[in-house]
Amino acid sequence: MIKVKKDLSKIPDCLKNGGAYNCEDVKTELKKVYNKKCCYCETKLTKNYAIEHFRPKQDYEWLEKSWSNLLLVCNSCNSSKGKRFETENTRLISEIVNIEVHESAEYLNQEEGQLLFHPEYDNPEEYFKFEKSGKILSNNKDDKRADYTIKLVKLNHIDLVESRYEIIENFIKEINNQVDVKNIISNFAKKNMPDYEFSAYRKYIVKNHLSEIIKDNIVIN
Repeated sequence: MIKVKKDLSKIPDCLKNGGAYNCEDVKTELKKVYNKKCCYCETKLTKNYAIEHFRPKQDYEWLEKSWSNLLLVCNSCNSSKGKRFETENTRLISEIVNIEVHESAEYLNQEEGQLLFHPEYDNPEEYFKFEKSGKILSNNKDDKRADYTIKLVKLNHIDLVESRYEIIENFIKEINNQVDVKNIISNFAKKNMPDYEFSAYRKYIVKNHLSEIIKDNIVIN
């Protein structure tokens, strides 16, 4: 999970004209914002994905077509989250007259104190850490929001953990089968950009574990 930037002034035409929240305009723009990845687990999306309502439309009917409430998500995370959404304070499920609906998330985040991280406002990098194994953990064992986010969308599902660790496994295999070791290491370190799958894990590995991995597994001549 990484923080992304959505331009709230670029509201898809179908939303401005009262169209459906899952129209093609919305899908196209969200794919750009999220680099065609799930906003929670960072898996690359193909045909199977959903338009996620951060605040569930079943409870927050007034936000069904809110641009700041629409995210891009894989079917697995969408199913895991469902309509569950806990807050520290009272939930503001009724429309707030003086709040622009397409820019409502920031205000609601502050007032409600939601537990789930919002990838357009929170910076998960400040709260998460990774084991080399691919498991994601809270930086602070007492941080209820990080733990809630991990558990709600099942960021430690076995398939995700194994897919993350496979990045290291493939790196070690590749480097042990090539001559230009330094170039491979350099290329690996560059693959933590937002458009890569599991970029948060990649970035953490490069920053915290790469030297150890090289020392333990690779002999550089």
